[in-house]
Amino acid sequence: MKENDTTYREEIPSGFDPMWFAGLVEVACTAGLSVGLEHRGFKTYFHVNPLIKMGDNNFDRMIRLKAHAGGNASHLNKYGRGNSPYQWAATGRYAVDLAMEVSPYAPSRAETFTAFLNWANTDDIEEKIVIARELHETRGGRVEVSAGDYESLVRDNAFVAGAIDARGTIRRKDIEYVSRKPYEGDDNLPPHDWIIRWLDMPSKNLSLLEALQRQWGGNIFQNMRMNSVS
Repeated sequence: MKENDTTYREEIPSGFDPMWFAGLVEVACTAGLSVGLEHRGFKTYFHVNPLIKMGDNNFDRMIRLKAHAGGNASHLNKYGRGNSPYQWAATGRYAVDLAMEVSPYAPSRAETFTAFLNWANTDDIEEKIVIARELHETRGGRVEVSAGDYESLVRDNAFVAGAIDARGTIRRKDIEYVSRKPYEGDDNLPPHDWIIRWLDMPSKNLSLLEALQRQWGGNIFQNMRMNSVS
């Protein structure tokens, strides 16, 4: 077997903020080691590559992420139900560089980013395949974390901003005024419509949502796909 080196190396943008990117990674990104192969003539080439990616319905968000963190933004021509049509991704040694920048601030990715480092420290394709297999066997590298693991992180504005930029949405609901008998204490309240605004942020990372709730308030709701804090 021979490895087909499809990785590339680029410089991390000068304005890159590891804490901001960590918030985004913890809420919205997928990270792991991808294994593939291709046939060229009578030879089979295996490749194992670190991959950090994020899908979204907004291509502009992917372009802004590329400007801040490097990598590639692309449109996926084929995507199934529930999948996003646009994707940002960083692969190979550049994904390792990003992982090393944010690993102190991404507790749920500890095993994955350790595997990235082990991948970078060997040139043997057999060893890389073993690293990828072991990572896959440990729930894809996802570490069991608690809200306490995020206690200091959610007090950092850049980390919270990254999480909000990844999946946060400002929602609005207009409630028209309906004539009613005033309640005690609001006799002087003039007729008016209500405009309610709130921040909604869905994520499968329940521990992070619990930490955000403890620090910033709000409520956690659960739907069929994932949890969200509002």
